[in-house]
Amino acid sequence: MLLITQDFFLSNFNCSKNDVLEKICKFPPKSDSQKIEQMIEYPINVVRNIARKLSRSNYILIADFDHMFSENFEKKVLPMAEKYLGANSKNALVYRIFEINENATREPRNKEILEKMMNDSEAFIFHHYYPRGHNIPRLKQWFQVPDSETPKVQIEVLYMERAWEPQFISNRDIPFHDESFPYPVRDNTNLRWAMCRMDYHYLIMNDVFMYHRGLKAETENAIVKRARAKAWKHYINALMQFNQKMDTLFTDTKQKCPKLDLEYMRRKA
Repeated sequence: MLLITQDFFLSNFNCSKNDVLEKICKFPPKSDSQKIEQMIEYPINVVRNIARKLSRSNYILIADFDHMFSENFEKKVLPMAEKYLGANSKNALVYRIFEINENATREPRNKEILEKMMNDSEAFIFHHYYPRGHNIPRLKQWFQVPDSETPKVQIEVLYMERAWEPQFISNRDIPFHDESFPYPVRDNTNLRWAMCRMDYHYLIMNDVFMYHRGLKAETENAIVKRARAKAWKHYINALMQFNQKMDTLFTDTKQKCPKLDLEYMRRKA
């Protein structure tokens, strides 16, 4: 049996042949309809859950591959995780998330630079067109706290906003993403809903943050909206099952967490 390795393939690949490059390196253009079909068929939460099962760390941080972190993020966060994320902890350490212009000439390595970039309209709360999804109160006070090698918790925020999708670090025993939710309709938010019903506490950290380079274009937003509309029936079924499950397992927190009624979610999803 002939085993063709990656090294063998690359050593025999002639990058000067444009026809080969066209076939291998350039994907054919797709219509908006094709993009939407691929979007709603992608098993996003299956992939997320597999990645979690394969991880070996005690703590979980779920982020996109193109998310960037403030300098010394891990060094600063690890002592906080050891302090607040003990065995059977119901805490989640939340970090703020921002986005910067694609053509920005500097990186927001720390809060001082980030604040200057926001004042210069080079950085925004992620996403600046829909800040309620990631908005966290007391941003001004957060900037006023000097950077420290040993950050502290700024505030605890109650989960009162249905659309809030906090980015956090937690123990590895948080619930898995519900795989019945389709992409891109609350496929990620449902984890936060479940954690609220399980009585988790969202602790906002000082100093550290995450950011994304580039702002979403309106054309991209339009395609996502069309994909949501096409996946809507699937989403409604998933939401009904989710509500039934939560009301059965976690009756004590039903009044504490946002009500996920179908009419409201129809307007806001």
